[in-house]
Amino acid sequence: MSDDADPPSVFADVEEGETTVTQGRTITEADVTNFAGVSGDFNHLHTDAERMDESMFGERIAHGMLVVSTSATRSTSKARSSRHARGTTAPATAPSGRPSRSSPSATERSSRVR
Repeated sequence: MSDDADPPSVFADVEEGETTVTQGRTITEADVTNFAGVSGDFNHLHTDAERMDESMFGERIAHGMLVVSTSATRSTSKARSSRHARGTTAPATAPSGRPSRSSPSATERSSRVR
């Protein structure tokens, strides 16, 4: 089943340098709590509100892998086909507070095999 706004595509349809903005998603308190439980990562950065209120971030922050994994499920079919064929790079440019909105983008790089 295809959506006219997001037609299915294959890796060969993605041009080098093309950027695709994906669907956004809000990461909630429940998401962070559930991810901590599943991953076993109860680091104070994610779980201790009082301690993090006094930190340089001013609040608890979401797990980086939660943001990356959530982003992977929100991508458009074109971005998804590109990423699955070539891999994913997810630089952390800033911490994600709660709730936070994730709107990732995908940029196609050279398709040459190295």
